Amino acid sequence: MTDIFSIYSKISKSEFEEHIKDLDPLEAIKYLEQKYLDIQFLYDSNLNVRLEDIYAIEGIVIDKKDGDYLRVLGDFVAIKYPELHLGDFYVGKYYELGKDYEKADFYYKAAYGKMNLSDPNTNEFYENIKRVNDLMKKQKEEKETPIEKNEDKDENKQNDN
Repeated sequence: MTDIFSIYSKISKSEFEEHIKDLDPLEAIKYLEQKYLDIQFLYDSNLNVRLEDIYAIEGIVIDKKDGDYLRVLGDFVAIKYPELHLGDFYVGKYYELGKDYEKADFYYKAAYGKMNLSDPNTNEFYENIKRVNDLMKKQKEEKETPIEKNEDKDENKQNDN
C-alpha cells in the first residue's frame, strides 16, 4: 500500500534527495507541477499543491541561478493560492534581487496586505518593506550626480539671498 500511494504523499527527504536536489529551478517547479498532475490523473483527486512541497523546492529556486526563477515560482503559487501572501513575496524577492526596488516594494506590500496580523511573520514581512524603501532611497541618491548636487546648493544660496 505504501508504494501505491507514495506519489500522493508530500515530498519526502528521500524523494528530494533522489529526484529534486540537483534540478535547476525551472525543472524543480516543473517537477512539482507534474507531481500534482500525476496525482490528479492516477487518483482522480484535485489536490492543491501542498505548501510543504512548495517550501521543499524554495531553496533551489532562491539559491540557484541568483533567484532568476522566483518570478515563476511566485506566479505558480499565486495561481494555486491567490489569497496567500507567499506568491507576492516570491515575486517581490525576485524584483529585489534584480534591484527593481519599486516593483519589489509593490509586491512586498501586497504580500503584507494579505497576511493575518496574528501571523508571527508579519514583523519580518514589514522589515522587507522597510529594507526595500531604504534601498530605493539609496539608489535615488546614487543616481543623483555631483553636478546636480552642486546646482541644488547654488540654487539654495540664491534663494537665501
